[in-house]
Amino acid sequence: MIPRVEYTLPLGFYFKILFGSKKSDEEIFRRKLCDNCSVYYVNKARTGLRLLLSSISKKKLRIGVQAYTCNTVFQSIINAGHEIVFLDINENFGLDLEFLLKKIKQIDVLIVTHVFGFPDNLVKIKEIAGQKIIIEDCSHAFMSRYNNMPVGTYGDAAIFSFGTGKLPPIGTGGMVLINNNKKFPDFDFLFNSLPNESLFSGFFLWLKLVINVFLLHDPFYGRIVYKIKKHLQTKNDSKNKLVFHESRGYKFCERIIYSNYKYFEEIVRKNRLNYLFLKEKCKILSFTGIINTDPNFYIIPVLTNQRDYLHSILTKNKIETGRHFHNSANQAKYLGYSNDCKGVEKITKTILTIPAYYSLNEKKLTKIAVLLNATKIL
Repeated sequence: MIPRVEYTLPLGFYFKILFGSKKSDEEIFRRKLCDNCSVYYVNKARTGLRLLLSSISKKKLRIGVQAYTCNTVFQSIINAGHEIVFLDINENFGLDLEFLLKKIKQIDVLIVTHVFGFPDNLVKIKEIAGQKIIIEDCSHAFMSRYNNMPVGTYGDAAIFSFGTGKLPPIGTGGMVLINNNKKFPDFDFLFNSLPNESLFSGFFLWLKLVINVFLLHDPFYGRIVYKIKKHLQTKNDSKNKLVFHESRGYKFCERIIYSNYKYFEEIVRKNRLNYLFLKEKCKILSFTGIINTDPNFYIIPVLTNQRDYLHSILTKNKIETGRHFHNSANQAKYLGYSNDCKGVEKITKTILTIPAYYSLNEKKLTKIAVLLNATKIL
């Protein structure tokens, strides 16, 4: 079974951090990511988003966010005590600028989501948003670039996710970048109020991640884990995610992040090469995002009216695909969404993501390409 994403880092990364890291590694990491921002590590990206939204004002704010996103983004807004203004997106997975222009007067804070690692049109969005607070959701977009600058550095703040299957796929943790501290006056107080996880819980999480290195790769993944996941497919979209534990991030997660920047750059380079390899062989793979962007190619999206057919063909041939956020519009209805985002409605019915990540070799990529071409999907 070829997994839909690379779920974990190699085993050695989890042992290497037990021996510590150099202070210079952290300094290099911060310089490459952002020179003048404040960096905070939290247990999950959703924790960071909730803290950001709670730290702006004690008033109830109107938060603009695309209806096509992870359910935890919605709940972070609700947990912060704010109201959601749902926004539409286009087939580049970026905000529909005309729709945004119509809604902007109803919005106090705008969340810009770089879906699948493809940066949104930040210059145009900032022109429309004016002085309104912008938070970049970079949960998929670590090391993606817009106008040759890392995403996360254009808005007033940004969140990143390093959970299982993200980039980098550490298996836990999130990060908050704040570029304009004045916009989030209570953030330091709220962050310092978060509990620290115990060494005991940290050890067991570390042990779980080590075990996952084996479970989430063949032969265990295809023979055992994938079959279990099929019976739990609703878990990722369930309402159980509406309540989540908040804490500061684990130290070992921080160490992995800032001591392996060069390795992560190599991941992005290989992602890009694999995408170009598939694109050359498959006409269906034409999506590259908007101009002036350098995506990390974390996930390769395909929009097709024959999504379920293509999914079944690839699954039968032991290639796992994803229907990312396909239930997001239905989840949003519980929070006031009124089916007025036509782009979101179309994408949720046609989205399929194809594996092309850095650890796949040419043989596996060729297998994927042959199957995509054979299906003759439109």
